Amino acid sequence: MKHTKLYSCLFAVLMVLMASANAMAQELTLKTVSFLKPGDKATLAVGLKNAGEVDVVQAKVTLPEGLTFVDTDEANRFAVNATDRMKDWTLALQKSNEHTAILFGLGGDAIAAGEGDIVTFDVNVADDYTGTEYFTLSDIQIGAPDMSLAKPEGVVEGKVCSTEDQMFVSASIDPVTVGTPQAVTFSLDFDKAKMNSAAFQVILPTGLTFVENSAEVGSICLNNEASYNEENGMFVVLAKDFMKDATFAETKGDFASFQVQADETFVDGSEIIIKNVHANSVVDGNVDEYYAEDFAIAVKLNTETGINGVNADKFAEAADGIYQLNGVRTDKLQRGVNIVVKDGKAVKVVKK
Repeated sequence: MKHTKLYSCLFAVLMVLMASANAMAQELTLKTVSFLKPGDKATLAVGLKNAGEVDVVQAKVTLPEGLTFVDTDEANRFAVNATDRMKDWTLALQKSNEHTAILFGLGGDAIAAGEGDIVTFDVNVADDYTGTEYFTLSDIQIGAPDMSLAKPEGVVEGKVCSTEDQMFVSASIDPVTVGTPQAVTFSLDFDKAKMNSAAFQVILPTGLTFVENSAEVGSICLNNEASYNEENGMFVVLAKDFMKDATFAETKGDFASFQVQADETFVDGSEIIIKNVHANSVVDGNVDEYYAEDFAIAVKLNTETGINGVNADKFAEAADGIYQLNGVRTDKLQRGVNIVVKDGKAVKVVKK
């Protein structure tokens, strides 16, 4: 019996450790940057990335100078709203002062594993709000139905930037062919200042890889050079010679590009994610930093159509690979739409 009790205790400890490890996979998230119009109200959001179910959330929310929470009729509460992920929860944003509050949420139905916003709240933006600051989440606690509790270390930060300092960055890519490099081109649009450098993070989908040494600068920044770090996904545009002027020639136009290549596992319509887009302008020795929204680029697969029936089976006989639209490889054509890779080309084949 003593051994039984010992094993029971060890098993209980193991279960607690497993539950704690699962809880530690939960984290609160903030947008990379939120843009605020001075003198107006703005909406900020708190997200949750969770590997398991969650039924308790608590965090200290701190706003920078120039932003204040929106009051409610309740003396000790600020206004806060739940998203669909947190419906039927008891939710509060408890006042500490006009810049600090405690966010508290208690289930309701547990939040299923996933990723996305759980709450939003409005803030008042001062008339003279300028530049870029941070709002933060700290003292975070995330509870699960199995009674495990995660307390992520550190502070979660989200940039809050005046719309006066918002630049606009976009990208384009033509449909890709398996095995063939294809260029992704980035354009800038910002009338306020000419940039000296720029950077952003690239997250590539499964089946799409960066082509080595393909990073290039665009037509508006020929005195700069581009580089890509595959380890962290950062793409950077910097001066060729820091002793010389590297100011972009224009405030709008193509400023960078790189090439990607698809393999047989690439799924049509997958997205390249671009995050943490920022650029610097240097005027009289003063450095100003500007930001753009995160965005995604949908990548289409270059396919041919019109092959079906008996011709489809014959075409697929010598194929290098046959895939369904979800990327799953098969040994023969399936009814419906197939992607057949042959001689380095991906062809859409319909089997009826």
